[in-house]
Amino acid sequence: MGTHDFRGTLRGAFAAYAKYDAVAGAPMMHDFALTGRYVVVFDLPVTFDAAAADRGAPVPCVRNRKHPTRVGVMPRTGGPVRWFGIDPVSCSHTLNAYDEGGSAW
Repeated sequence: MGTHDFRGTLRGAFAAYAKYDAVAGAPMMHDFALTGRYVVVFDLPVTFDAAAADRGAPVPCVRNRKHPTRVGVMPRTGGPVRWFGIDPVSCSHTLNAYDEGGSAW
């Protein structure tokens, strides 16, 4: 870790998980995926637990069985997010995303 301004695009403090989109030239937040055409966001059944944070839990997040699991896909050029419900799952980081046949994968 050290000082890094993402080629001058970030002029203040940021979280340790900041990422940089080399194509668009903009900083990004943790965590979502980018394809050439789409932004892919994840709405997962993991929620912040304030009581756990108060107790000093190192990771104050819990699986919330009442929260739906879904993936949102939005064109990088802007527009509405299309939401897709999926089976319950949790992930901390994305590894890859790509366009194929007009779809984001």
